[in-house]
Amino acid sequence: MWQRKQYEDAAAQIGKQYSDSNGEQSINELSVKVARDNNLNPDGIRTLVRLANVSAFQNIFDKTAGDDRMIEYQVGEPELVISQLYDETKTAAVISQETPNAYDRSSDYWGDIPTLEKLAATEDSEEREIAEEELEEESEADAPVVDKKRVKLLFNKAKDEIEEEAKEAELGWVSTIEKAAQTLRVVAGSTPHFDKLAFDKDMIAAGGEDIVTEVKALSLFTGTNDRPLCGGMKVATVLEHHAPVLGPNAQAILGYLKEASVLRAHRTKCKNGLQELEQKMEALS
Repeated sequence: MWQRKQYEDAAAQIGKQYSDSNGEQSINELSVKVARDNNLNPDGIRTLVRLANVSAFQNIFDKTAGDDRMIEYQVGEPELVISQLYDETKTAAVISQETPNAYDRSSDYWGDIPTLEKLAATEDSEEREIAEEELEEESEADAPVVDKKRVKLLFNKAKDEIEEEAKEAELGWVSTIEKAAQTLRVVAGSTPHFDKLAFDKDMIAAGGEDIVTEVKALSLFTGTNDRPLCGGMKVATVLEHHAPVLGPNAQAILGYLKEASVLRAHRTKCKNGLQELEQKMEALS
């Protein structure tokens, strides 16, 4: 089974190859090759493709110059990669029927987890020995015993998944603020004497305190953060006294800011979850 570092290294390579090919090689195609060469199972494929999507975004973002860079790319889809490999293994299984002793690779993806009884019946002496020991331990135990190693493995798996979610939320937040910034540039460029101060007040009055961080980020992304937010007026005062007036473009920007706020809250939740996991892992040691 691959370790986290192996997934990250493979995903980084896929992201670089995708970026260097300018989209001629898809993330799916590159992921299929890595998964096939390394016999990754479905869960491993999902981890690989998700990390590859993040890596591809970072590579393209770094190569795109200017303040108005827009990131567009075809994300990899784990289930399509799994489906393609499944089709390949089904074909291999049909061929292997003509050679009964041939290795059926499809069992790596879709086979049942071997039971202790099956392991005990195997011809491999080492596996049989392990199976017999586990059977002995189970028969001798009168009460359930916590397997600390297994619990740690489960904790690490949960930690990896939460870290992935946090990264995806971070990238989603940046991408969403970028969309809002691009729309704002269009609005400001097409509106004579555009009033950024009034615009910020409209956003906060309509979106509430939850999007204050996103409004500040929007100013940073558009290079209009040279003045205090809302001219220094307190957020509570804006919420109480300012009546927002939103046109279609402003409503679209507000939607982006709300979406980004949800992503930021999810990232915070993930980070808090990671802290709790680490505390539990320390307590288990």
